[in-house]
Amino acid sequence: MARAEVDLWQADADGYYSGFAPHVPDGNLRGVVVTNAEGRFEIDTIQPAPYQIPHDGPTGQLIEAAGWHPWRPAHLHIQVRADGHRPITTQLYFAGGEWLDSDVAEAVKPELVIDPQDDGTGTRRSTYDFELEPQPEA
Repeated sequence: MARAEVDLWQADADGYYSGFAPHVPDGNLRGVVVTNAEGRFEIDTIQPAPYQIPHDGPTGQLIEAAGWHPWRPAHLHIQVRADGHRPITTQLYFAGGEWLDSDVAEAVKPELVIDPQDDGTGTRRSTYDFELEPQPEA
């Protein structure tokens, strides 16, 4: 879809997000791109790291009582928006990554796992198609 906004954010190579870690600059690894006339976009980024969700306070008590671990697998957060369509908010995960089979948030689905491949230049690339549902008319 042409002119769709794609909002992306991710953790850094150590598992930290901007806005949640004082040593990470504001806006780090966050951005919005607009799709071209063919509905395509491309980004260059780093591989994010898995991270532990905060496990103190009530969250920690729940994790401990349930016998869970606090780890999330490496992922990209993505929200896709376009006029006249319902937005999609999701996460894309990386094949072969740690914690895919035991994500504390239980958010990993096979259709959300990408497998970037080396393109011969040392850059890993992957594609993923999003399909937006038309917004019902009021």
